[in-house]
Amino acid sequence: MNRLCLFAPILWTLCFSQQMLGQGDLNKQELQHLVAFTKLYGYVRYFHPSDEAAKINWDEFAIYGVTQVLAAKTPGELKKRLVELFSPIAPTVIVFQSGERVAFPPQGMVPKDTAGLKVVAWQHLGVGLNDQGIYSSARTNRLRTVPTPGAMAFGAITQSLNAAPHKGREFRFGAAVKANVQGAGNQGQLWFRVDREGNAMGFFDNMGDRPITHNGWKRYAISGRIDNDARQIVFGCFLLGAGRVWVDDFRLEVKEDGKWVDVPIPNSSLETGETGKPPPNWFQRAPNYSFQVVAETASDGSKSVLIARHPPEQISTPLFKESSPFGSYVQKGLGSDLSCLVPLALYSDEQGTIPRADPKRLQRLITDISASLPKELTARNRAVRLGNVAIAWNVFQHFYPYFDVVKTDWQRVLPEVLQLAAVDRTPNDFLRTLQKLVAQLHDGHGGVGLVNDTTHSYTAPIEWSWIQNQLVVTKIVDPTLIGLRVGDIVEQVDGRSPRTALEREEQFISGATPQWKRVRSLSALLSGARGTKIALKIKDADNKERSIQIPRTMDIMAYYQKKKATPLGQAKEFAKGIYYLNLDQISIAAIDSLMARLVTAKGIVCDLRGYPNGNHMFIAHLLGHRDTSSSWMRIPRIIYPDRENLVGYQNSGWFLQPQQPRLTAKIAFVVDGRLISYAESFMSFIEHYKLAEIVGEPTAGTNGNVNSLSLPGGYWISWTGMRVVKHDGSVHHGVGIKPTVPAGRTIAGVRAGRDELLEKAIEIVSR
Repeated sequence: MNRLCLFAPILWTLCFSQQMLGQGDLNKQELQHLVAFTKLYGYVRYFHPSDEAAKINWDEFAIYGVTQVLAAKTPGELKKRLVELFSPIAPTVIVFQSGERVAFPPQGMVPKDTAGLKVVAWQHLGVGLNDQGIYSSARTNRLRTVPTPGAMAFGAITQSLNAAPHKGREFRFGAAVKANVQGAGNQGQLWFRVDREGNAMGFFDNMGDRPITHNGWKRYAISGRIDNDARQIVFGCFLLGAGRVWVDDFRLEVKEDGKWVDVPIPNSSLETGETGKPPPNWFQRAPNYSFQVVAETASDGSKSVLIARHPPEQISTPLFKESSPFGSYVQKGLGSDLSCLVPLALYSDEQGTIPRADPKRLQRLITDISASLPKELTARNRAVRLGNVAIAWNVFQHFYPYFDVVKTDWQRVLPEVLQLAAVDRTPNDFLRTLQKLVAQLHDGHGGVGLVNDTTHSYTAPIEWSWIQNQLVVTKIVDPTLIGLRVGDIVEQVDGRSPRTALEREEQFISGATPQWKRVRSLSALLSGARGTKIALKIKDADNKERSIQIPRTMDIMAYYQKKKATPLGQAKEFAKGIYYLNLDQISIAAIDSLMARLVTAKGIVCDLRGYPNGNHMFIAHLLGHRDTSSSWMRIPRIIYPDRENLVGYQNSGWFLQPQQPRLTAKIAFVVDGRLISYAESFMSFIEHYKLAEIVGEPTAGTNGNVNSLSLPGGYWISWTGMRVVKHDGSVHHGVGIKPTVPAGRTIAGVRAGRDELLEKAIEIVSR
């Protein structure tokens, strides 16, 4: 036999994978082929219940699948490739020419004797994309994972050292690691973090862009510079997701006078400690993970530490009573003159779902996927980008609960985003493409991030707002900043008009209301990489113009902590009997301690221009009767694709009961466009039961628990996974909480140092 022939398929695959690293527009046929694959991918992944489909690594399958369909030259060849891709995992799924008559049930789907057989079908409560949170996906008559409350999706061993002797120095940190993991998102990672003074974060790298998946000992390293104001350094190794990771021989070096010098790490060799017990000197704690010294393998010496994921508890109870009966199927168009028939329920015996796929074809598919995948799943690879679009688009196509409200043409979005992804060149280019995709959801919780992305980790230390159709500086967060004053009007941002700059940024921002998109775009313009500058053209109160460059010097987290601080603090008595509560800061315990004074108050102003500090039980002291609105938070129950034939919701609410003492003072809440999610839940009670005046501006119009999606290449996407309505059942998404007393800021008020919304609220409660 010719040995070259044996390797020809692998060589072809590798060559094709290299081509997929390239760029270039998709032609019309390629785009149609990708659309067809993407749609079939979603139908089979989320709604076809075969055991083979449930076991496949769907992230890797998406990346492999796009390479296969792009190689098809004709619609006929596309059909052949789709059959080759899906039949090993879904033998009863039929791909056919649109208009062709197909028989149901497919051959072999119905056993001669169905006695004692069980029906397997998918159920989705929202959609479960991980084993945490309130959202779940499971097949009937199959075990499913029970989430562990508070469980983290990673297990780490950690140490910290005093950074004082090493400030400003270059460092090298590393360890020997080997991993036994399978599937995208399951990996080992080293990490190194510098904590700066003031609780700001400095250098940080957790190898999110270069995960450890190799099943053999190998040294990995992180290098950089320790910040000049470093307080401590924290480092270690963790297992992300499922599997096992061994780590050994930690080393840390800093450069002194041009030479690398070892920094001692207690128990760095991991030789100390009893086998089967956690390693001394290393901190570790995470539900579902174990940490133990082992002698079975080591990179150096005789011992290492094994980090492993415990299998979570599993049960077979259905998520809800409704499920697809045997005989249910969907017939859907895919484009490219192709359609598919997808059974939604299958019979199963003790060996698995019926009919069984050909095990040889299934193994060959798994082998081909493994052989063709790039060594690192990075967005520099075109197939990774296109596969990620297929993954993400389907999540929203089948499970996003607000398309009837936002009216986005989601079918049109798919080819547009595929074309953008095809020509992206860098991970950050593709980040922008994913942001454009999620922006079309018009969801205030919609967000996209990239692990280790530092392009927006720092901010210019100012606040500004869009007031009277102008961009106005409203606060100087860093008092050392010179050349800028509160009330200055910004006429240009990096050479563009403020309106143009903001609208340009807003195309990448998901928001249900214009006010929330504006809030996000104002922050986005200020942020950037550490040390970069934002160039402004300013006009002051005397109409004098000047240009200024403001460096981005403040860590984002430190910036938001300083922003929360107000001159009034957490609580204050303005005048006799008139009280102020900053609900963004004050705890419920602190409110309770003030209750004796609040109960005799004439008026109370509640400032909620932010996010409540876990203090929503304050509402119970305003209620005159039991809360009867029990179904305003609704998780969809889904058994059919394309959000069709919804079988109901899992309903919930807060079920608040009145608490004593009941506050009878005149009350006003101050709100603006920054209120979102939990804050809107809080205010929904004030609005529905008319418990107080609401002063200010409409809120963000987005509420409900967030769901999250991880993608190959280190990307994550957040979005609203449930449907939340107002307490009377009307639409909340895109509407928000409307003020009973509309009020806004003015440029003159900003320059005079006035808080006009607060003043209005004080006026109301003081009457």
